[in-house]
Amino acid sequence: LGKLGGRLLYRSFAEFAAGVEEYVDAGPNPPHRGLSLIKASMSVVDPTVFDPVNPGGIYVLDMKEPYNRTAGRYLVALVQEEKGVFLPGSVLLNGVVQKAPTRPESVPLNGTWEFHFSSVRGPPSMADALPARAFSVLECMMRQA
Repeated sequence: LGKLGGRLLYRSFAEFAAGVEEYVDAGPNPPHRGLSLIKASMSVVDPTVFDPVNPGGIYVLDMKEPYNRTAGRYLVALVQEEKGVFLPGSVLLNGVVQKAPTRPESVPLNGTWEFHFSSVRGPPSMADALPARAFSVLECMMRQA
């Protein structure tokens, strides 16, 4: 799964939390939902996968690829929000030094875009936290596994 996959699983469980009351109060035969993390490795890191939680790093993006354009737009948005910076002199388009884009819609649409990005994000906010009720249900499910 890797770290990002593990985070996404836990986050998707938070979306299920809205229905937790129905699950818990469904009586003796509640609908069965299961998630097994047996033999799942969350410590694997794949450097080719963009991680929006830890976006700092060296990037070489083929801007013809929609996924890469989306990642680039996300990073430019972080710069706008003052949560990240493109390191000066590191932004290249097809090997030529460029100014870093200032708006997400101004990222290159083709070519090879290279840069060093540094995150200046603060600690996680409460908006990123798993609700207590969802966490307790997840904890209970993991104990049963």
